[in-house]
Amino acid sequence: QTKLAFMYDKGEGVSEDKKEAVKLFQIIAKNGNIDAQKRLAAMYYNGEGTEVNKTEAAKLFEPLGEKGDVYSQYMIGKMYYEGDGVKQNNGRAVLFLQQASLQGNVDAQYLLGTLYDSEKGTEKKAFEFYKMAADNGDTNAQSRLASMYDNGETVEQNKQEAVKFYRLAAEQGDLTSQSRLAVMYDEGEGVEQNKTEAAKYYRLSAEKGNENSQMRLAAMYDNGNDIEQNKFEAFKFYRMAAEQGNSEAQNRIASMYDKGEGVEQDKWEAVEWWRKAAKQGNKQARNELATRNIYE
Repeated sequence: QTKLAFMYDKGEGVSEDKKEAVKLFQIIAKNGNIDAQKRLAAMYYNGEGTEVNKTEAAKLFEPLGEKGDVYSQYMIGKMYYEGDGVKQNNGRAVLFLQQASLQGNVDAQYLLGTLYDSEKGTEKKAFEFYKMAADNGDTNAQSRLASMYDNGETVEQNKQEAVKFYRLAAEQGDLTSQSRLAVMYDEGEGVEQNKTEAAKYYRLSAEKGNENSQMRLAAMYDNGNDIEQNKFEAFKFYRMAAEQGNSEAQNRIASMYDKGEGVEQDKWEAVEWWRKAAKQGNKQARNELATRNIYE
């Protein structure tokens, strides 16, 4: 029955049927099969083959966690922390998350860091578990740890260490880390100033929608600040920021439309963007409209 339950669950050798898998796991779990109990708990938690039932999931995860199953320790710890399927209880959450952390569960290490980070007087413990998770490759922990080093939270300010962990998180695609690392390379904070590296990380975060990075990268291309001037690229990134409502960017692309810089000249489009910027109080845009005797 155990083998058949997993076959239905995964669709191996038979057509996938989560409902049938749940029925079989329920029978097997009652006989004490740990693998069946763990899988059934996850299915209750995620609503696979059955309706979501966090209470039943917790009833299965907790005894498994007490027996030392690391995944179950993490899950029941998380549920106690969030008050999800059980009454919220940070004490029980810490108990299970610590056990999972000591067994190397990275998710538990990061969540425990978050828990301690949210309570007064436990900031050093938060740092300890963030560091543990960061060293094990957790992106969120790397980003948070970098921020702590960057701002001198709980630990002595250390821009070099901040750069180290921002870079680790940035290389894993963390938007916040990419944008902050770009600024640090741009301004030489904790690392030798490098405009090329700054542009690299500005681009990564700009393309994900970070407005500050869009503006900074656009300005670099616009002015040729230690990278080759490129009005087309400047317009592209100003436009991204303008569409997010940045009045400075709206004013700049209006000017570029007006002069045909990086884009085909279009006087009407210029006026439209100046109007958008002016409505947000941009003085330069208002002056441009006024000199053309155009109302906002």
